[in-house]
Amino acid sequence: MTSRAADLFAEILANKQRIEDWFKEKIAEEWQEDEFLDFKSSRVIDEPSNKNYKKFHECLCEIVSAFANTEGGVVLIGLEAKPIKGSRDIVQSYVPLK
Repeated sequence: MTSRAADLFAEILANKQRIEDWFKEKIAEEWQEDEFLDFKSSRVIDEPSNKNYKKFHECLCEIVSAFANTEGGVVLIGLEAKPIKGSRDIVQSYVPLK
């Protein structure tokens, strides 16, 4: 039996040749974050002078630590999510790393 995190990672690897199209499909499906999946914008990573750069790294460390202490998880950098009140964040756009 595999974990949800392992299944997500396998799905990503299976689609790596067409990753941009796959991300667009997930955006159209309104893919949601869950306990095994987290979306992070690539904008703060591309700009080390950005005031949110350090905050992003701290947040990423927390996410990785949380995943490591559970059944695992996948962080997708380059997918931006919008918060939905009373629900989980939904992916809204893909911004690849520069």
